[in-house]
Amino acid sequence: MHKPDIITERVPTRVMVGRKPIIMKLGDISNNLSFRRIAACLRPANIVSVRMKHKDIPLETLSDYFAKLSFNEPLITSNPAQYLESLNKLAAAVRKINERLTIRAEDLAWLQAQLATPEAAVTTAMLAAFASAPEGRFVTPSELARVTDDAERTWRERAERGDIPAAIKRGKYWYLSPSVVEVMYRVDLSGIATESDPDEPEVDELSELSPEEIERALDRARSEV
Repeated sequence: MHKPDIITERVPTRVMVGRKPIIMKLGDISNNLSFRRIAACLRPANIVSVRMKHKDIPLETLSDYFAKLSFNEPLITSNPAQYLESLNKLAAAVRKINERLTIRAEDLAWLQAQLATPEAAVTTAMLAAFASAPEGRFVTPSELARVTDDAERTWRERAERGDIPAAIKRGKYWYLSPSVVEVMYRVDLSGIATESDPDEPEVDELSELSPEEIERALDRARSEV
């Protein structure tokens, strides 16, 4: 099984936000715990199977509007309150899927602080990109049982009940999103290796990419909004 690498690049990278170049450390943002938890809370809203299951919740509409604002640099710098309002509406919709998918107060405070910095626009763009990117890696109930106080059967039953969004079943085996499990059950999965879905090609999560690759991913995300 492959254990995802963590960005260790600390060389400042020039990133274009709109027409303005910003010198910053992308790894400092993408590896920030608050950033990753917010992205994980929002990720289910971008998963097709979750949207299909919860058609009564306007996940796609709210997610698309949030992404549109996330890449709007003039708005982010001049009216961050509008961006936060769209985030709160999307977060409220995701909570209807499961109350455990709640953005922590300290994470929201971190984001609000980021919006007052020169890196505000690139932070919001990266957050939208991370939240919409396929995770590509999974943990199994047996792996979770080894690092938590809950039995393998408990994790399997949660998946079977639909308690964990985007859980995938292949044959008799369940594969769960590690980032979603972390935010829902407040467990630390950094010490276990994750594995790819055996029926799907391996997909690199944004957090495993170099700063240059992240910038290219952001460009692709902007073009789709």
